[in-house]
Amino acid sequence: MTWCRFTYFGRAHHIGDLGSDLDFDSLRYSRPAEAQWSWSVAAGLGPHRLDEHPDPYAQPVDAEAAGILRGWALRHGASTGQAGEPWRVRGDVIAAIERVDWMWRSGEWFAWWRAVAALADGAPDRLAARLEEIAAAP
Repeated sequence: MTWCRFTYFGRAHHIGDLGSDLDFDSLRYSRPAEAQWSWSVAAGLGPHRLDEHPDPYAQPVDAEAAGILRGWALRHGASTGQAGEPWRVRGDVIAAIERVDWMWRSGEWFAWWRAVAALADGAPDRLAARLEEIAAAP
């Protein structure tokens, strides 16, 4: 098992499989989030492979949900270069999250990010709930 620190907003934790532990109760400046952003800039856009076998970034994602979320990003201002090629594996999703720079876009992008995080985490129940949120938004 590989142990590393992983965060977007909130608490960092170790991962054995690809995943996240997010702090939705505290939307404020976050030192762990700033550190994640800094490492992304310094090391280049993710995913950052850890030379694991099997590679967690090579895991396939739900193709229908990936198409919906990639299409949403394109309709809401992401360029085709930012969205990338159609997402087939977790690494494609992680790379797109990094490229679209969603944190500096309108608030509706937070819902998108929650959905793509669920897609990348392989969390079908959470993904379904996030897709419903996006579909219900005006």
